Amino acid sequence: VKREELWRNIFSGKLTGVREMLLLGKHNDVIIAGVADAAFFYGGFPILLFEHKFSDRQIPFGDHHVQARLYCYLLHLMGWDTGKLKYVLAIAPRQCRDDGELTKIPSYVLKQPREDKLRVKLQAGYANVYVNEFDMKETLNDLDWALGFWREERPAKATTKARKCAACPFREICESSIVRSSTLTGASEDLSGRLA
Repeated sequence: VKREELWRNIFSGKLTGVREMLLLGKHNDVIIAGVADAAFFYGGFPILLFEHKFSDRQIPFGDHHVQARLYCYLLHLMGWDTGKLKYVLAIAPRQCRDDGELTKIPSYVLKQPREDKLRVKLQAGYANVYVNEFDMKETLNDLDWALGFWREERPAKATTKARKCAACPFREICESSIVRSSTLTGASEDLSGRLA
């Protein structure tokens, strides 16, 4: 769809979906960009923002909420009225990543606007779908807290989650590491011994 046609559809008031929508805004002195998986507009306003996550854990992580709320905030910064905006986290097993049924999730949400949790059958499993209110204050608190680190206004805060720590490339040298292991260290020493 051409950009002009998209804007015409949105401002015509009819229900319009946009996939992989580029979002861009400036928060104080920081430019922020992101790509939402999908956004739906009705009456000329954004009403639903969708993010798909693929995990064996069928409930959203806190970071999923932070990302989706940030995208809602970017819509606000772009000049959209976000007063009625909700964000949707659709979490499906990894094997469902290319499942064609994922595209039908928005219609389930739109047909059941009062539901805050849905379970949708896909070809290769089920997606748990969480519909959430967009909270501007919570979003700004999360964003300013994160930016505080990057602006060197506060020290880094170590995670308490072993999985996150294990995925970090600095886990072996980080003072706060909770997953530093002799197995990993031993493998590293063995490899460096072979290279010497």
